[in-house]
Amino acid sequence: MSLSDFAQRIGSVLTIIIGVTCAVAVLVSMLSMGAGARREALVNARDDRVVLSSLGARGIGSSIPRDEADTVLNLPGIRKGSDGKPLVVFSAVVLIEARRRLTDRRIFFPVVGITGAFTKEFDPAFHLTEGRTFHPGLFELIASNPCVRQFAGFEIGARRSIHA
Repeated sequence: MSLSDFAQRIGSVLTIIIGVTCAVAVLVSMLSMGAGARREALVNARDDRVVLSSLGARGIGSSIPRDEADTVLNLPGIRKGSDGKPLVVFSAVVLIEARRRLTDRRIFFPVVGITGAFTKEFDPAFHLTEGRTFHPGLFELIASNPCVRQFAGFEIGARRSIHA
């Protein structure tokens, strides 16, 4: 086989070139999707934060009993607030129903309930654009600006029914 045979085998040569190109494109696509998924998963990861979840759980599927979660409060290296208490936030997730403002279409999305330790001291990036910080025990909801814009019933003073 030599270069002079190239003209006679143009069909098989092009098939090989196209096949290799497609295989490389698929591999590059898979690698870029993996890199994008990793970046999305780590977007809120910080060196000074720890997220604990139950063994084998992913995302909101974790469940840790309160008495076991309380052991975190006394672990070494837990940052303390100005009041001397550990800056630890416990959270619970529940799905709620909402309606889109534009289409009135019903959807469900997760609402994260947190303990009162979530303050400006805990997360300096947190700031309210309207209203006030919540008070523990009053069953109040802080909704993000995109949530208020997209869904009905999340504006200040609105009343929602949340069934856990």
